[in-house]
Amino acid sequence: RQWLGIGLLSVLPFLAWGDEALITLPSPRGADITQSYLWTSKTAAPKIIYLLFPGHPGVLNLRKDESGEIKFTLGGNFLIRSRHLFAGDDSAAASLDAPSDEMGGFEDSFRTTPKPAQDIGAVIDDLKRRFPNARIAALGTSASVTGVAHLAKNLPRKIDAVVLTSSVTVASFRI
Repeated sequence: RQWLGIGLLSVLPFLAWGDEALITLPSPRGADITQSYLWTSKTAAPKIIYLLFPGHPGVLNLRKDESGEIKFTLGGNFLIRSRHLFAGDDSAAASLDAPSDEMGGFEDSFRTTPKPAQDIGAVIDDLKRRFPNARIAALGTSASVTGVAHLAKNLPRKIDAVVLTSSVTVASFRI
């Protein structure tokens, strides 16, 4: 029993490594619109928070099943799949879903408007209330890079850094 107790204690730090929570906030654009994100962290006081924006279609469809387990789509997306790697000893990740009024597909025709800046600005405000000293880095991959670039332009005092990977700026799925 003593060895079992020691063994369980040695595993506890690794269990905390994957702490995740589904956060849903009201959008400043309207009472019936929400913005959700998957919070991944192993620290209580991150110095940097990575906002992760998946590529096309940009819809994670974040939800909890009957047992309370967090479920989502796009789990194979580069940024979403590697979200735990962004949650380090002094960092955390927020994987952003499309806002509730864009769940049919988070397209550039929406991403390039001021509306996402309102939604993501509210998310950043919430994160900064909880972690006032954290810096914010927005990461986009594939089709989300256009939206992330627009967010950086529209939220220059809220986003400290931007990383764009596998950039796709014109969507064309015809072969």
